[in-house]
Amino acid sequence: MKLVIFGHVAIDYIFSVNTHPKNGESVPVHSWAKRLGGTGANIARAASRLGLKTHLASFVGDDFPQEFECVLRDDGVLLDALVKIRGERTPRCWIFIDENKISRVYIDQGAMMRWRMCKEHLSAVEAADIVHIGTGPPKYYLQIAKFGKELEKIVAFDPSQEISYMYDREDFVRITKYANIFFCNEREAKVAAKYLNLKSISDLSTVYETVIITRGSLGSVIMHGGKTYNIPSHAASVIDPTGAGDAYRAGFYAAYSRGMSISDCGKIGAIVASYVLGRVGGQENLPVWKDVYSDFLKFK
Repeated sequence: MKLVIFGHVAIDYIFSVNTHPKNGESVPVHSWAKRLGGTGANIARAASRLGLKTHLASFVGDDFPQEFECVLRDDGVLLDALVKIRGERTPRCWIFIDENKISRVYIDQGAMMRWRMCKEHLSAVEAADIVHIGTGPPKYYLQIAKFGKELEKIVAFDPSQEISYMYDREDFVRITKYANIFFCNEREAKVAAKYLNLKSISDLSTVYETVIITRGSLGSVIMHGGKTYNIPSHAASVIDPTGAGDAYRAGFYAAYSRGMSISDCGKIGAIVASYVLGRVGGQENLPVWKDVYSDFLKFK
């Protein structure tokens, strides 16, 4: 099974603080790190390490660090659809995480706001079995989702935290028409239900074939085929939650591509997420399939 992942490729600056400041206050930073990040890069790299042929489709600036490009290539990510826009900045995220693992994120969209339809992205969609629509410009992604659906691809919609400020009701509903799968967390599920005029988040299952709702330490809920599956989280020491949801998605796809049941896809997702939670950054402890499957055999 082949994937194309649309989403951000970003330079993340991750800061550790005791608490988030109130208005007019300042707080000390205890440590910080610069990491390769972005939802697109996180999912694509994790999926590639798990054995999936994965195209990464995104826009970066001509300042995109060579060392970051090298690590993506070394892990097998296909970068023919990673488009560099001359004179633009690569997206950047500033992520502040307090001692309760609550994060606040500030993003400079950079090159993602200079999107254009390009042959590299269309070719990646043509080559894929699953088209994952992550964070990024809704107007552009509407065209991508429509193109994927016309080619009878599986379209997964995953606007993530941008559902509240990049999307309005109209954009969300229009992309939903082409989506088979919807990924979200609990907060995002409530926003989606509101956009779609649904009475509850459980009604999302009447709109999409498969709905995956991640719930942090409470695990995840998958609605598929008229059934609801409650998936427990996998034990992990939490150092940094950045990228854990992206790792879950990569794990889900890795299991799905191997013909595993929907509930087992969720368990594999939880296992992959647990690896990421123990290090700073969403790509610092990505596992390979052999280790994940070994953990799965012990996961009840």
